[in-house]
Amino acid sequence: MGDRAQTPGERGDRYVRSDARDAWVVVRTELRARVRQTLETPRQLVSVAVLLLLVGILLPLFGVGAALSYGASLASGPPPVGRTGVLVAAAMGAGLYLGFSTAFQQLQLGTLSPLVRTAVPPRAVVVGRLTSELTQALVFVVLPAGLLLPAVAIGARNPIPAVLLALGLVPALLGSAFAGRLLGEGLAFANRWLGVSTWTKGAAILAATAAAYLGTQMWLESVFPDSSGTATEAGLQTIVPGAPLQAYASVILAPVGAQIRPLGLVVGAVLVAAVPLALAATVRFESWLLQREPEADRDGTGHADESRPVAAPFRATSATRVAWRYLLRTRRDPAMLAHLFPIFVGSLGILSTAATDLDTALWLAPGTAVIVGAALAGGAYCLNPLGDDRNQLPLVLTSTGSTAMVLRGRALAGITLGLLFAWGLAVPLELADGSGTHTVALALFAPILLLAGAGTALGMGALVPKFERSEYLNVERAHPSLLVSIGYMLGSIPVGIIGLVLFPTAVGDPSALHLAALGTYVLVIGAIGLAGYAAAVRRFDRLTLDDI
Repeated sequence: MGDRAQTPGERGDRYVRSDARDAWVVVRTELRARVRQTLETPRQLVSVAVLLLLVGILLPLFGVGAALSYGASLASGPPPVGRTGVLVAAAMGAGLYLGFSTAFQQLQLGTLSPLVRTAVPPRAVVVGRLTSELTQALVFVVLPAGLLLPAVAIGARNPIPAVLLALGLVPALLGSAFAGRLLGEGLAFANRWLGVSTWTKGAAILAATAAAYLGTQMWLESVFPDSSGTATEAGLQTIVPGAPLQAYASVILAPVGAQIRPLGLVVGAVLVAAVPLALAATVRFESWLLQREPEADRDGTGHADESRPVAAPFRATSATRVAWRYLLRTRRDPAMLAHLFPIFVGSLGILSTAATDLDTALWLAPGTAVIVGAALAGGAYCLNPLGDDRNQLPLVLTSTGSTAMVLRGRALAGITLGLLFAWGLAVPLELADGSGTHTVALALFAPILLLAGAGTALGMGALVPKFERSEYLNVERAHPSLLVSIGYMLGSIPVGIIGLVLFPTAVGDPSALHLAALGTYVLVIGAIGLAGYAAAVRRFDRLTLDDI
């Protein structure tokens, strides 16, 4: 007897089951490969362990007291609807960030597209890849929740409030994560498709980031004009998007005595429905992207192909000519400096101060410009020396006796960028303030700090060189180690502040004590910078082709 014909519904179920099996294979393969790669790479294992310790334990510990207080308020008195609304808003914000970041920083291993276009249905690939990446990202939500939710239960002396809170936050978190993923994929596609230069797109991103930061700061100041940093529940309710999220919070807390608001039921239904709708839209859009030919995307890099002669100031030595070439490459492809984005975010504080207190901003700006210049001098090209030149390393290692010239060229390129801030911005601002002593001090201090910073960065980058390419902020290249970058950027601040105190003091009052303190400072940072440069030369001169 022949098999009976299948109905459309049965065929659909068979396709769904087949796609689910294929998606599970992708998920399992990606997660196993990620775990194996992490365990087999000591540097990456340490980085992941430190990140999980910081996000999963240390940071949540600061919130244990608030969680205990929140749980206690659930057990006595009226339910804290306002604070619960804030938690819903926080879950939505976390979901948007995680979804958006996975779209701009793909976590899958290898290049799937050529194979999966012919071997696995696109929908299965997208579901598998989406599940794998969000699973890896949600680890940073699950770990803090595993510490804070028990604290809520302890404070309430009852596990039920913690369970209700977790169940109420899941739709907000997942719906926002899928929506953030869809938004991120759309912006990433627009970034590839738009026929504008990389500089234009980079300027737009920086401007949007600065506007969002300044807008948030001014908004919070308007909400808490006289706040000492501790917000009351009434104050917290004012920064939640009004009645909708608080009404939804009343639904979450209904079993512990909150009065349900009809608007809360509507908001809850919308949040629950948003999970499958956002997921379906994300899968459909990513499936369409996966089936597009790579050549169909317009190349918006806007790189110049013509050669340019070496500028006159850089013709003196071979190292200065190398520095010019790095600067020229950066002009053509500013994505080389994508890893410096945290410096920009960190310097937004002075912009916020300028928007609210111009006098204070002008007082802080010169010193800040010198420290930012030092961060650029070492951070631009020295934190992963030779790492992003992997394609040229075989030629460098076999045709030159030493990598010292290339390393000096990278350092000089970074110092050139740093001087744009240290001399081009800090000195004029200090001179406009009418302080000749401080102007001379800054002019003398800047090149010393920049030279020491570049040498130190070379040494730190040589400790953990990275030759493998990875994606960060939608830029695929051999980015510097995150721990090295953070360590250098944070170290630049106290070192720079000490110099900003010692140099003006010694210039204004050149006593023996002040000159001795200044001389000791210069010798120490100079010795550290020189040792870093020497260590980098020694480390990279020992490289062989097998090491890369």
